[in-house]
Amino acid sequence: MSPAIRLDPMTPEQFAAFLQQSIPSYARDGVTAGRWAAAESERFAQQEFDRLLPAGAATPDHWFAIIRTVPGGERVGHLWWSIQRRGTPPVGFVFDLLIDPAQRRKGFAEAALRAAEDDVRAKGADRMGLNVFAVNAGALALYTKLGYVPTGHAMLHRFDARPTAPRQG
Repeated sequence: MSPAIRLDPMTPEQFAAFLQQSIPSYARDGVTAGRWAAAESERFAQQEFDRLLPAGAATPDHWFAIIRTVPGGERVGHLWWSIQRRGTPPVGFVFDLLIDPAQRRKGFAEAALRAAEDDVRAKGADRMGLNVFAVNAGALALYTKLGYVPTGHAMLHRFDARPTAPRQG
């Protein structure tokens, strides 16, 4: 059973701290996944955040929360989710779910994801999507456990990782 949590909307200061942490983290993930070269990764990550959040925390249909324990109100992580209204019906989407390292493997991510699912369902969505880097085994296991299924696969072949052998023929 998941622990009880509440999702408190981020204050402007918390949102600024979220961006300060999330953009470099996303840049590192992009490098690890082979999407970007390290030298350009922060610029590309910033561009994606700017595209997704043209009005910052006030961008319509995007919500940012601090995940807190109930009772007690201890901060255990943060969550950014949205409703994508490009199609019918609208679709919920999780952009970022982070549980603080000392609080991982305690059910907080599951509880937060379920709360976001309830929120988007109440707003008219009938499904929730997300992206996860293939190197994030813990997140993949959680999302699979909760019923998320792959809808596509991005693949990468690193040429420098292939053993070289003399060409035959």
